[in-house]
Amino acid sequence: MKSVKLGEHKFQEYLSAEVIANKVAALGAKINNDYTSDDPPIVIALLNGAFIFAADLCRQFDFECQLQLLRVSSYKGMESTGKVKIDHDAEPDMNNRHVIIVEDIVDTVLERMGAVQEIILVGDYVHGHDSGKIEIFLIGEQLNMDYIAQLEEKIEELIKRKISFYLATKFLSTQPHIVLFNEKEKR
Repeated sequence: MKSVKLGEHKFQEYLSAEVIANKVAALGAKINNDYTSDDPPIVIALLNGAFIFAADLCRQFDFECQLQLLRVSSYKGMESTGKVKIDHDAEPDMNNRHVIIVEDIVDTVLERMGAVQEIILVGDYVHGHDSGKIEIFLIGEQLNMDYIAQLEEKIEELIKRKISFYLATKFLSTQPHIVLFNEKEKR
């Protein structure tokens, strides 16, 4: 397995270049199939993690698009400052435009949560009812409960809904549910 060293951190190759290229091509084909408008969309890539992926993805499109890079940060080195900072050169006019956002925050959050195997939505939202309470099972081993509790508070503040994360190693319920994430399907 290949590894790379960046500063004092050593990283193992998780996915080969070929696997990534195939995933980007498949996603590009899906977007080409789904995007039917004649108006070129704006593709916003959040820096630093997503700009190469966004460029590769845009090359897969059968239509023109406008690529906008946006830097969003809350970290200084490897530590959170607790404040989100947004830097951009020029804001594109997004009125009456389709927008595709490319970011890497989901993987970052999943990594910090621990060994998440599945994320499962239960409760009223499964039935399309906005009761103001979102119930989510996090299935996995060695989940970071402190980080998850902080995440719960931040999400509640951001979306003005009550979030309840239930941590478990297995989901055995027969109640209606929607699988939002499955580690096995990620690859």
